[in-house]
Amino acid sequence: MALPSTDWLVRPVAPIDEAAAAAVLATRFGVRGTVRDLGSQQDRNFRVRGEAGEYVLKVANPATGTAELRAQCAAVEHLAGALPGLRLPRALPGTDGDVVQPFLVDGVELACRLLEFVPGEPIMDSRYLAPPVVARLGEIAGRITAALADFAAPESDRFRPWDLRNALEVIEALAAHWPDRARADRVLSAARAAYALVEPHAKDLPVQFVHGDITDNNVVCESAHDGRRMPVGVIDFGDLGTSWTVAEPAVTCTSVLHHHGARPASALPAVRAFDAVRPLSDEEVAVLWPLVVLRAAVMVVSGQYDVLQDPGNGYASAALDREWAMFESAVSVPAPVMTAPAARGTRPPPAPPRGPARPPHAAGPAGPSGRRPGARPLGAE
Repeated sequence: MALPSTDWLVRPVAPIDEAAAAAVLATRFGVRGTVRDLGSQQDRNFRVRGEAGEYVLKVANPATGTAELRAQCAAVEHLAGALPGLRLPRALPGTDGDVVQPFLVDGVELACRLLEFVPGEPIMDSRYLAPPVVARLGEIAGRITAALADFAAPESDRFRPWDLRNALEVIEALAAHWPDRARADRVLSAARAAYALVEPHAKDLPVQFVHGDITDNNVVCESAHDGRRMPVGVIDFGDLGTSWTVAEPAVTCTSVLHHHGARPASALPAVRAFDAVRPLSDEEVAVLWPLVVLRAAVMVVSGQYDVLQDPGNGYASAALDREWAMFESAVSVPAPVMTAPAARGTRPPPAPPRGPARPPHAAGPAGPSGRRPGARPLGAE
């Protein structure tokens, strides 16, 4: 079976064992400590416990250029100033003062960064996400989106498969090589229908730098007084780039859909919380759920492709069922049907009709006191 030859398709990173990662850590950052492989969809991530603290060594996929890595670091610094209460993975400089450090593996040059470890508990594996937790995800997505509205960095000309503006092209390219033809055809059909709903509004959708991955597996949490894990930080900026602004809440909503008991309506608290921070336009509301469908479809076909390319990637393999559950939930209600409750959640209710004013002391059917006949005064026994 031939895999697609399209240039933008991401190839796996060469294997890097923990000993090699520790050597890079010492040489490039002057840090020594224990190193543990964390797994990754397309990069290589290692948790580091050093004498001075805990870190994450991130080895970037060669598809991601140095300028993009610098933009991610700059975005984190921008957000650290704008949102001081949010926990973020700030980059540490290497021994030469640069946050991006090159090194060789089997003759291939790779780039790595050393990031502060962001403490907290995960929620991706929580069976159920309560509405307040979902709302907090939406609130964080909204706050980050609002703060990035004035962020600027050099634009990459690389085709970005996670940019939802490219979703249909990605889905059509990857679904064609999925062995399960019944599922592939179902995903293709849903994606084409969703894109048809987005396309008429595309030219009116605002574009800016977005984080692109405020999701259940990309936040860390603290337990609140009621025992719920509430998001307090974000751990990865690998999908940062320009896109439709409304892509951010669509990505967040999609991540909710694989949890126990989740239905499409389970994502609405995130929509309302996002809109309270960064109001959505009518056009953005109209395309929000079609973008959820497109995001879920991209995740499904990308996950299948990653496993075909790298069969030993347990991280990617473990996500396949979760990704399919998101897609199944996203398409379980027609997108136009989901647009109505999304609109109700982001728009104030219409003002009640105003009838003719009644004179201040006029006696209506309830009697001179304004109470129903026979009703007891407040506090009467």
